[in-house]
Amino acid sequence: MPGHNSSKNELQVDDAVFRNMFENHSAVIYIVDLSDFSIIDANQSALDFYGYDRKTMLTKRIPDLNTTAEDEIRTEIQKSVKEGRSFYIFKHRLANGEIRDVEIYANPVKLGDRELSLSIVHDITERIQAEKVLADSREVLAKTERLGKVGSWEFNIDTGKQIWSKGVYDIHEVDYDYDPTVSKGVDFYTQDSRSSITSAVKQAVEQSEPFDVELEIKTAKGNLHKVHAIGKPDLENRRVHGFFQDITERKIAETLLKESNEELDAFVQTVAHDLRSPITPIIGYAEILRENYKGQLDEQGLSYLSEIEKAGAEMLSLMESLLSLARAGTLIRPIERVSTDEVVARVIKNLGTNITSTGVVLQVNPMPSVRMPKAYLTQIFDNLISNAIRYAGKKGGLVEVGGEQTGKQKRFFVRDHGPGISEQERKHIFEIFYRGTNKGKVKGSGIGLAIVYKIARICGGRAWVEETHGGGCTFWVEVEDVSRP
Repeated sequence: MPGHNSSKNELQVDDAVFRNMFENHSAVIYIVDLSDFSIIDANQSALDFYGYDRKTMLTKRIPDLNTTAEDEIRTEIQKSVKEGRSFYIFKHRLANGEIRDVEIYANPVKLGDRELSLSIVHDITERIQAEKVLADSREVLAKTERLGKVGSWEFNIDTGKQIWSKGVYDIHEVDYDYDPTVSKGVDFYTQDSRSSITSAVKQAVEQSEPFDVELEIKTAKGNLHKVHAIGKPDLENRRVHGFFQDITERKIAETLLKESNEELDAFVQTVAHDLRSPITPIIGYAEILRENYKGQLDEQGLSYLSEIEKAGAEMLSLMESLLSLARAGTLIRPIERVSTDEVVARVIKNLGTNITSTGVVLQVNPMPSVRMPKAYLTQIFDNLISNAIRYAGKKGGLVEVGGEQTGKQKRFFVRDHGPGISEQERKHIFEIFYRGTNKGKVKGSGIGLAIVYKIARICGGRAWVEETHGGGCTFWVEVEDVSRP
């Protein structure tokens, strides 16, 4: 029959076309017998992806490729059918053992009594990894928001609709299902702050001006919070966006610090005045002696008089510098470098009586000069060398003084070979008034090392103590040596 032969030829043509498309398609495709999950056909892309030849591939079942147990595979397929999904995600193992994340689109095909599935496989490994990185980043951001009490926000200029991150919800103490708008957000601000934020937002919208303001809000729970709001207009996309931070604790700390500094300022000024009062007449009487009794003093007497005048002048200079240090904590670097060797020589000379009485031996090594106030450098070495002399141990104990340069940093050390300091005490040694186990045994105020530490910090460095090899302590001071701005 001519018609029958024509239909048969058309079917053969259609089959050839399908076979050609199946074999040469770039997508990974295989056909599965759903009764036993056996693979009955696979195209070249599938062979290339999994790494098997055709003969081996056609001996495989889906569980052989899958890292998931067979009963779990069936459960997932049934679940996808119930949910109306035509895809599912599994992990497949390649011939070389590599595990890949795959998304499988299954198309059921009925061939006689057999139920088959034409499965198209997409390798989504990179996508899964990217999603994980994104999820990790979001988690880090969320943790950062919680720790820093900060969040991000934006609003649509035309609709007033706002979007808040979780951090902003937390600061306002509202539930995460709260629906924020610009007008509702403004209502959180206290009366004094409301006009400021309204004006800032208006200028951002109308004049494209960013804002950076510190204000106060009353949260949904009635708590007053100091906040830092930063906003940036994006008029092209009709939005304003920025960051929002709770700075309540910082403001409390700043207030306490300010009060503490004011108290310290008053205390230091009183102490400096009380110390300056007896020094001024000492210098005055020394000048009178020089003028009125110069002819009656021999050369040694005049030398003593000169030392009294120098010591008095240095004491006044030190007090003025330390007063400035305590009051402002600022640093004015000299234009020229200060000779560290000369400063140390002067300190050792002033400590001459103590050195002689204790019998300590000082070994001074050459040290680099440094741009920092001479008074500060003097105070560092005076405190460290004085301490070393006190604690160096028995008569004849060695105290070493030296320094080195590492880039812009200058390091100085004072090393003794005495009884040393326990590891526990080293943690507190630079705290003001800390005397440790030697309290009452050795004279001292407990302020010296605290001053050394503060000077080091102000000069862009640090101070620390290490155990001297063989016993004793080595105090290090590191300062930044930079030119005056």
